[in-house]
Amino acid sequence: MAYEKVGCTHTFRATTGLKQYQAVDITGANNRLINPTTIVPAIGVLISSGTTGSTGRAGSTDSGSVQTVQFDGIAKCIAGSTTIDASDFLTSDTDGRCSTAAGSSTGMIFARSLGAVDTTSTSAHIISVLLKPNIG
Repeated sequence: MAYEKVGCTHTFRATTGLKQYQAVDITGANNRLINPTTIVPAIGVLISSGTTGSTGRAGSTDSGSVQTVQFDGIAKCIAGSTTIDASDFLTSDTDGRCSTAAGSSTGMIFARSLGAVDTTSTSAHIISVLLKPNIG
């Protein structure tokens, strides 16, 4: 069973289609949360409920819901591979799921696994990770 110990968090406007416990990145142009790219490490893990549409902020004309990201500490993260073992260094897939750094030639390390994937299905399998931004 995955566990968490929330460290530093912050809220940002977000694009649609983000899921709770996925790794996220941020755009440089308007500081919106997006799915990670393969060029830079994820900035953290989305710990709020995720986004399904552009709901906007109350009292504002901004589009995009406001979501919370965890930057450090122990977070829950959606597994993108069935081959994750405890202590593996992790990168993020472009859909925000975490995978082992050894199996990736493009992603940069953003976390270290504190547990293993204990099933053959990665469908919504959540593991605990130690967030370590920019260690790759």
